[in-house]
Amino acid sequence: MLDNKRFCGSSHGWIATVDDANQHVITLINPFKNVAPIVLPWLPIGMSLDRVVLSVDPLTKPNDYVVAAIHSCRCRLSLIRAGQEFWTYVQNTGVWYIDITFYRGLVYAVCGPIGWKYRIVSFKLPYSSMEKIIPNVFYQDSYLQGACLVKSLEGDLWMVTSFQVYKLELDAQNGKVLQMLKLESLGDNVLFISDFGDSTAASSFYFSNCLQKDLIYNATNDYDDGSLFDLRVYNVKEGRFIKHDPPINPSVKNESPTLWILPQFQWD
Repeated sequence: MLDNKRFCGSSHGWIATVDDANQHVITLINPFKNVAPIVLPWLPIGMSLDRVVLSVDPLTKPNDYVVAAIHSCRCRLSLIRAGQEFWTYVQNTGVWYIDITFYRGLVYAVCGPIGWKYRIVSFKLPYSSMEKIIPNVFYQDSYLQGACLVKSLEGDLWMVTSFQVYKLELDAQNGKVLQMLKLESLGDNVLFISDFGDSTAASSFYFSNCLQKDLIYNATNDYDDGSLFDLRVYNVKEGRFIKHDPPINPSVKNESPTLWILPQFQWD
């Protein structure tokens, strides 16, 4: 918690917060830069604000970023462009939203379930709050529960489900999946995935003093041991979980859910 604010997402080095006194107003703060916070227009979030994701860093494109919010117990998805006064609501098709990301001018979301099928949908970014957005289903399967989407360092779109990583080969015109390639190694990528906030990739080369290749760090609401937070580390190449060091401090296990926050570095 920070000044009675609750964390509800992280993306491109920014943290999305809501105030306990006014939970319909989302504020974006950047803890790594001396910049003013961004206060977004009022959003009726219902019972919860579950995830907030940015399309790009507002510092690099202050007039051309989009914010996506999963809210109302994951039953609603809303978007807003920089400078707009009203949110655009994605048509509710009876699904709940698990994850969302921006990729090559489109929005991709993991949804589910319809019957036994979980879905990945896509749609174009809205230019007006009056637009009617109907997601296009481009992939569905029963094993997508808990799946998340992450952009690799090479610019590809990956899907992570049950710690298996798949590279999605997409049609550039409509965003549909042409094929899914299971990866046996992540190359230079180290993945950080979470039940909250944006999943992200970091470089094992630039962080070689603390990160090893082929690892997935997963922060989750596990509850298996009665705690709110659990951290699991999985080696993709070896196909096994490994112990993480240092271990989690028991005193923080009942705090608010943990977010991964990756500062936006500039490498020389």
